[in-house]
Amino acid sequence: MRIHQLLLGFTLLAYCGQMTGQVRLKKTFPAPKNGNTYVIAHRGAHNGIPENSLAAYQKAIDLGCDFIEIDVRKTRDGRMVSVHNSTIDAYVNGAIGRVTDFTLAELKELDIGERVGPEWKNTRIPTIEEILQLCRGQIGIYLDLKEDLVDELVEIITKYEMEGDIVWYIPASYMDAIKDLKSLCPQCVPMPDPGPAENIAEVINQVQPPVIATDMGELSEEYIKIAHENNAMVFVDEDNGNEVEWSKILDWGTDGIQTDKPQDLIRFLSEREKKITNEKVNKKIIQAELKEVSVIEHAKLEIAGQGEDQIQVLTVWGTPYEMGKAHGTLLKKEIGHLQNKMKAMLSAGGQSVELLDARYEQSKPYIPDYFIEEMKGLADGSGLSLQNIIRINLIGEAAEFHCSLFGAWGKATAKDGHLYQLRSLDYETSMNIQKHPIIVIYVPDEGDIFANIGYAGVIGSFSGINKERLAISEIGDDRSTDEITYEGIPFTFLLRDVLQFDKSLDEATERIKTAKRTTRLLYGVGDGKFGQLRGFRTSSTSCTIYSPDNLEPLTSAHKRISDVVYWGMTWDHPKYDGPLHDKLIEHYGNLDAEVTINDIVPSVKTGNLQTVVYDLTEMKIWVANARADHESGSLPAFARQFVEFDMKAIFYKAISFREQDSINKLGLSKFTK
Repeated sequence: MRIHQLLLGFTLLAYCGQMTGQVRLKKTFPAPKNGNTYVIAHRGAHNGIPENSLAAYQKAIDLGCDFIEIDVRKTRDGRMVSVHNSTIDAYVNGAIGRVTDFTLAELKELDIGERVGPEWKNTRIPTIEEILQLCRGQIGIYLDLKEDLVDELVEIITKYEMEGDIVWYIPASYMDAIKDLKSLCPQCVPMPDPGPAENIAEVINQVQPPVIATDMGELSEEYIKIAHENNAMVFVDEDNGNEVEWSKILDWGTDGIQTDKPQDLIRFLSEREKKITNEKVNKKIIQAELKEVSVIEHAKLEIAGQGEDQIQVLTVWGTPYEMGKAHGTLLKKEIGHLQNKMKAMLSAGGQSVELLDARYEQSKPYIPDYFIEEMKGLADGSGLSLQNIIRINLIGEAAEFHCSLFGAWGKATAKDGHLYQLRSLDYETSMNIQKHPIIVIYVPDEGDIFANIGYAGVIGSFSGINKERLAISEIGDDRSTDEITYEGIPFTFLLRDVLQFDKSLDEATERIKTAKRTTRLLYGVGDGKFGQLRGFRTSSTSCTIYSPDNLEPLTSAHKRISDVVYWGMTWDHPKYDGPLHDKLIEHYGNLDAEVTINDIVPSVKTGNLQTVVYDLTEMKIWVANARADHESGSLPAFARQFVEFDMKAIFYKAISFREQDSINKLGLSKFTK
C-alpha cells in the first residue's frame, strides 16, 4: 500500500476518461462499475501476474476495476517508470541496484516476468506514458509517487490534457505542498489525507476536495459521516483484505477500497448488491391485506396495500342496476373527482364533453342494455347525471392509450412454467385521474365473476382478470383513420364482455373477431388454463391474431421470441420495442412477476399511469398506480410499490359476500313477518 517515507509521500488519482480540462466534483466522478463502491487494484490485478506491469493493469481493466494503483519512480535519464521498490532486486534475475541508477533503455532490457512464471517471460517495466495510453477511457489511475516528481508529472498531464481528471493524494500535514500544486496546476484537485477524524472538517474547508484518503487505522463510521457531511467521498486502503473487513468498510459507507484482491472484492460486491437488490424487491411488492371500510346492500368496500400505495377494492353483486347503484353510493366523491378531471383533460386537449355525447349517439345502438342499466344505477347512487356517467365511460373512445404488453410462458418462464402477462397503461398523469384507483370485483347475476382494475365510476374494462383465468391488456394502434368508426361497441365494453362472459381464449377470440368494433387497437388476451396469450391487431375493418410464430411487425427492434407475444407502446415503435425485446431476452427462462416489476418495466419505462402484472397460473396480480397529487415519491406507476392480490382467494370471498347478503335478507324478511 502507500509508504510515506520520502520528502513528499503523495499519491495521484487520475481517471483516464473525458479530457474536459475542468475540475471534477464529487457528483461528476465516473459511476462505480461494481455497485456503489470504487475498486482500486493495488499494483494492478497482480495475483499470478507481474505487479506494476501492463499485463496486471490490463487484467484489472478486464475484471472491471475502477482504478489501478501504480508506483512511479525516476530513472537516471529522467524518465518515469512504474516500480514499487526502490531497487530492482526483487523483480529480475541477474541484476541488482536502485531504479535511479539505470537509464530507461537499461531497465527495458530487464525481464520482470521471468520470476513470476514462464508465461510472463519478456514482460518489461512500463513508463508512465505507456500506462496512460493503456488506461485512457477504460480505467482510472491511482498513482503513488515514490519521489518528488510534481513538476515532471504535471508536464505529462498537461501534454495529455488531463489536468481536470486528476486527484492528488497529499497528507494534510504537507499543506504547503498542496498550495504549491494548486499554484503550479490551478485545475488540479488535491486529495488530502486529513489524518484523525477531528481534522476532516478543517482540511476540507481549506482544500474543498471531492475525495479524501485514509487507512484502516483512522477509518470509522464517524469518519465517513463527517466526510460526507462536508461533501467529500472517502477512499481507504484495506488492511486484511477479507470479507469481514470489507463488510465493515461498506457498512460504514466508504466510497472506494484499494485492494490486493480485486477479483475477490468484485465478486463480494456483486453478491452483496444482489442481496441488497433482493431486499429492495421485497420492499417494492407489498401484500394486499384487505381491511373492511364499509358494507351496504349489494356491495362491500375494502382497502388494500400500505401507506400511499393503497387501492380500494369494491365487491358488488346483483343486477346491473343494483351493482351500479351500490358502486355510486359508496364512491360518489371519487366519481365526482373523475368527472371533473375528465372535463379538464378534454379541455386541455382542445376538445369538449360534447364530443363524448356525439360518440355515444353513434355507439348507442351497439351497447348492450345491461351497460346502460348499470350506468343508470351509478348515476342514481352518486347523484351525478346519467349523461355525465356516460361521458366518463366513453373517454376511451376519444383518447388513445399508448401502452405496452407481453405474454410469456413455456421456455420463457422455465423457472416455474407459469403464464405471465403485462399490462402497462401509459397515459396522462398530470391531470391526477389516478387519485382514486379501484379494483371492482363483480359477482353479477348473469355471467362470471371478474375484476375490473381501473378508477371509480368506470364500468368498462381496460385491465382485468376473471375467475376462468382470462386476463386482458390493451394498446392504442397508430394507423390510418380510415379504419376508425364509432358505430360499434366501445372497446372497454367489448373487453368487459370478454371478462364477464367468456371462459376460454377461443371464446374471447370469437367475440373480438365478430364484434362490431370501433377504433384501432392492439389487445392481449391470456388464458391461464390454456397457458398462452394471443395478440390481436384490430380496427373497424380488420382483426389479425398473433402468436409467437407469426408475430409482427418483424423488424430489427421487434424480433420474434419463442413463447412470447409482445408490443412496446404501439405498433412498430423501435424506441420501446427494442428495449422491451432486449429485457425479455435478458431474463428469458426466468421471466416472472418480480423480474417484470423490478427490472423490465422500470428499464423500458412503460406503465406510467397504471401497471398490472398477471400470473394466470397461480391467479395472482400485482398492481401499481401513478403518484397522486397528495402523495410523495416517484411519479410513474412502474417506479412505485406494487400491491399483490391473491385473486383466487378474493373471488372465493366475493361469492361468500353475496351468499351472506342473501342470508341476511332472508333473516330480515322472516323477522319482519
